[in-house]
Amino acid sequence: MNEKTENLVLEQLRHMRAQNDRILEEIGTIKVEMVAIRHFHRGLELTDAVHHQEIAYLKSRLDRIELAEPGSGAP
Repeated sequence: MNEKTENLVLEQLRHMRAQNDRILEEIGTIKVEMVAIRHFHRGLELTDAVHHQEIAYLKSRLDRIELAEPGSGAP
């Protein structure tokens, strides 16, 4: 291999290495973002579960109130 060819090969390898470094950096960023999204999603799931419990509690309380009202038809 002559010097010109060797320089072209080295230039291409440097370019490929730079591209690879950029891709690895982007993958690292994506991983961090995915962790944040997972935590946010888990928070939404927990909030949703709490809301369902609160709604169930309020429904049962409302049922008890309706049963206790005079003239509601309760014995």
